[in-house]
Amino acid sequence: MGLSRISYRGFALYLAIGWACWITAHAYIVSKFGFNAAISISDSLSNNLILMIICFAAANALRFYRPSKNNLVGLIPGIFILAILASKAMGWLVNEVTNDESYINFFLMSFPVRVAVSFLIIGCTAMVIWIWQNNIEKEKETERSAVASRLAIEAELFQLRRQLQPHFLFNSLNSINALLISRPDEARKMITMLSDFLRGTLVKDDSSQPLLKDELSHLQLYLEIEKVRFGHRLIIESTINENTLEMSLPPLLLQPVLENAIKFGLYNTTGEVVIKLESVLIEGILKIVVTN
Repeated sequence: MGLSRISYRGFALYLAIGWACWITAHAYIVSKFGFNAAISISDSLSNNLILMIICFAAANALRFYRPSKNNLVGLIPGIFILAILASKAMGWLVNEVTNDESYINFFLMSFPVRVAVSFLIIGCTAMVIWIWQNNIEKEKETERSAVASRLAIEAELFQLRRQLQPHFLFNSLNSINALLISRPDEARKMITMLSDFLRGTLVKDDSSQPLLKDELSHLQLYLEIEKVRFGHRLIIESTINENTLEMSLPPLLLQPVLENAIKFGLYNTTGEVVIKLESVLIEGILKIVVTN
């Protein structure tokens, strides 16, 4: 489990357990030098309470100032100064609350060790906090990038729909107008199909991902309208893999592709044009091929 995936409550729990273990070990080490339980526990609690306050202050500072990876070495002098201050504060406390010469001498002899241990504890705390905060920031940046990419795609699709619908409607109305006198039955049929197609287009949700089978059903209305416009000249051949029918894709993605295939295939020619639509599944990824 990465540090960034640990909740604040879980992180606090791990810290509490770590401090409890170290405080116990500290008291045990002091007792091994011949001091009674009261002195050993007091030494451990006092020294580590000062360290906890300093570590808490350092952790909060790193929440607002997070040096780059290349500048981490610059934290070492500051951590060393904090370690000396923590040990000095403990020394002042010892002089204020006890007159036990043996304990005072023990403290003075152990002062360099206390500074070194304080340096390690503060340094490790700062490093853990830095890694944790850095990973959280990276995850947030990844989420922001994903959201921005999704919004950009949705905006492009929305703009495509806005451009597509008036263009297609204009062409269809022109065809209906031409059919009203010569072939009124086909004109009525085309109006019905156009109505059904536009209704299906309007109810589509930009945030949804329709299944391929639903998109093909809706696309069939568009192709029927185009067949009325171009008659026998337009031939559609579909090769749809059944395993792809339940795959999802962005709404109205196929129509502009087919429209371009029809436009560049039929315009500037008087013969028949075959438009092929094929769907395949490659390693779990939907691939749709349109050729003319």
